[in-house]
This record gives sequence, C-alpha cells and structure tokens, in this order.
Amino acid sequence: MIFRRLIAGLSQKFPPKYIADRLLPWATVVMAMFGFFWAIAEYRNDIAIKRVNTTLSLHKTFIKDLSNLETIKNKERSSVDLSDLIIKRRCVFIKKRVFSKNESKEKRDSFDCNNLTGVQVNALNAVDLNSEHRAELRKMLNVARIETFELDDGNVNQYLLFFQSVEACVRAANCDAATSIALFAKPITAFLNDICIFIEAGQNIGSEETARLGQFLIENDVHKNIFWSSDRGQENLFACDYLRKLQT
Repeated sequence: MIFRRLIAGLSQKFPPKYIADRLLPWATVVMAMFGFFWAIAEYRNDIAIKRVNTTLSLHKTFIKDLSNLETIKNKERSSVDLSDLIIKRRCVFIKKRVFSKNESKEKRDSFDCNNLTGVQVNALNAVDLNSEHRAELRKMLNVARIETFELDDGNVNQYLLFFQSVEACVRAANCDAATSIALFAKPITAFLNDICIFIEAGQNIGSEETARLGQFLIENDVHKNIFWSSDRGQENLFACDYLRKLQT
C-alpha cells in the first residue's frame, strides 16, 4: 500500500521514463531494506517473548514442586524453630555486645531472651549493628545452625539441580535474564545461605555448584539491590565467607 502511494505520487511529478530508470530502482531498494529490518525487529520480539514465557514456565514449576520443600531439618531429638533460634541468639549477642556499653542495666535485664515479647523482638530487630558486630553475629548464628540443624540432602539436591537449570537457561539465552533475576534471585540467595554454612563446615554437597550460582547472581547485579537481604547492613548477599568473596 505504501509502495503504491509512493509510485502514484512520483508519477504526478516526474515523467514515466525517469521514474522507471532512476527512481523506481532506489524506491525498490529502500522498501526492501525497510521490510528486512521490520522482519528482524519482529523476529527479535518473538524471541524475547519466548524467553520470558520459558522463564515463567520454570517459575510455575518452582512454585508447584519445590517452593515448600525444606533444605534443613532439626537434628534428632531437636525441635527448635529456626527463626526462634535466630532471634534468641541475636538477643543474647545484643545484650552482651551492644546493650552492655550503651544501655542501662535495667534495660538489659528487661530482655529475657528465652521469653521475649513482640515489642522486644521488634526492638531487637531494629538495633543497627556496626560492621564488626554484624560479622561476629553472623558467624555465631552460623555455628548455632550447624549445632541444631542438618541438611535434607534429597531436597537440597532438588533445589540445586533446579537453580542450575535456571542459570543454564539464562546463559544459553533461552530464558530472559531480567525476568529470571526478578523471580529467582531471592530464593536462590536464601537457598545458598541455608546450605553454605554446612559446606564451610566440611559437608561435601555442591561447593562448586553453589559458588557458580553465587557468581551468577553477582554477574546480574543482584548485590546492588538487596533490600530483602538478611545482612542488615546490606553489605553482602551471602552468609558464608567463600561466597562473600565473590562480591569483592
């Protein structure tokens, strides 16, 4: 339609022979180039849509089959809740290392770490620790986790294989990188932080694979926007030294 209008307009301004000899070949080339670039744009758009759809399909599988699986479990004869363990150890640490210098004895004694109120839990979570204290508390919590919990090897392997497939899909350009990071960065980080402390303690399960997943997150700049990070100073994505080194 556009080509016809172009020819009709030219025929009113130039002789037919001039149009046939001079203008028509150039008009044909221009329209051919336009069609070529239009086809490329459409192809790229189709590929981009397919990548996003593949990513969404993977996420649907994750939600359906893996999201409720636990990677760690209580050791035999233990029934400690992980979140409860973390807040109690945090309470002990803050009373000893923070409140001891900055708060009155009365305030310190008002915090019974084995029987905390909701208000006290919120107050402990709001305490802004410095870098030294965060590092010390992180290592203390890692030791506490190892003492209390153990890995569920079957579930860990399922998660590991799945997250490796996400990474491979992105690297092969079959999945959309931005969509994959938006959907999987947080669960991958949580998974790595759950199991890396056991790897550092000597358990032989996926040390190289977890390091590659950590590198995958860093390469996609996840560490530059970690408002949900468990590191309250948002200094690093990871809880373990061998992964934290990837960010430096």
